[in-house]
Amino acid sequence: MSDSSSSIQDQSDWDNKELIWDRKAFYVIKTPTIFDLPVGLEQNIKKAFRLAREEGYQIPSHPIILMRSGLFYGEVLVEISGIVTPGGNIRIFNDVSVYTTRPGKSRKELKKNARKLLRKLRKEGKKFTHIYYWYQMPSYCNKSTLQIGLLALGA
Repeated sequence: MSDSSSSIQDQSDWDNKELIWDRKAFYVIKTPTIFDLPVGLEQNIKKAFRLAREEGYQIPSHPIILMRSGLFYGEVLVEISGIVTPGGNIRIFNDVSVYTTRPGKSRKELKKNARKLLRKLRKEGKKFTHIYYWYQMPSYCNKSTLQIGLLALGA
């Protein structure tokens, strides 16, 4: 399944799917986390939007927003479009397999689904580099919501 749009409206369209991202560009900033829990995530997403725009990057109307967790620091990645050159705060994924699953309704279910996704990928012999939380910002509000789920980037 090839990713033809940034916005995926129905979870059944992407749950347990493999997408291919080619030349998908993101503006990246660090975000504080405490034992994998993000601190001030919405403010950092807004900051990434502001900084990307200040540097002249375009942001799609329904951008992909990723968050990679960490023990004390993680990353927020906001999709950008237009003419983009790699380096600095820019990360470009070229011909990368993306494996997706639903997040679950609770943190416990989220962790369970992440482990299940990783087991499935290992069993199928697929390599991956990172697990990201995939957020989507509805056009009608300024809040991000975890309505998409988890993804693993292929190696």
